[in-house]
Amino acid sequence: MSAFDILPYRPDLLSQVAEAYVAIFNGSEWNERWTQERAEKRLQQVIGTPDSMGFVAVDDQGAIVGFTFGVIESWDVLDQCYIKELAVCSGHRGQGVGSALLNRLTKAAFQQHATQMVVDTNRDIPAYGMYQRRGYVETERVMLFRSDLTL
Repeated sequence: MSAFDILPYRPDLLSQVAEAYVAIFNGSEWNERWTQERAEKRLQQVIGTPDSMGFVAVDDQGAIVGFTFGVIESWDVLDQCYIKELAVCSGHRGQGVGSALLNRLTKAAFQQHATQMVVDTNRDIPAYGMYQRRGYVETERVMLFRSDLTL
């Protein structure tokens, strides 16, 4: 098991986190097509949202090996933390990095008076099982819909 620390996200880490983002999501598990510029834009959008928070996992060499970002959202009778991103670099998966990041985000959300954590993820990736093992349950009521824009 490798050593790592969980630290609050800082704006000066944007480039490093974006590099990790590109490496993770362009990898064989996701096969996406992120560029450094698009990853930085995505991260700035998330962290620029009011009531957002973020944390990074840093190894003993100072490299970012994972990250998470969440946003506190207010609803009629509760506040919930919507997990916008949680990702771990491939060489560090299965070593507790994802769980440590989720624990830190959960603690921060609780400190902000959130009473629920919410995330959307794919069924065919390891994170799905991590959420299940941690007591997250699929909702029956909420569905994710998408529509391509055309004029």
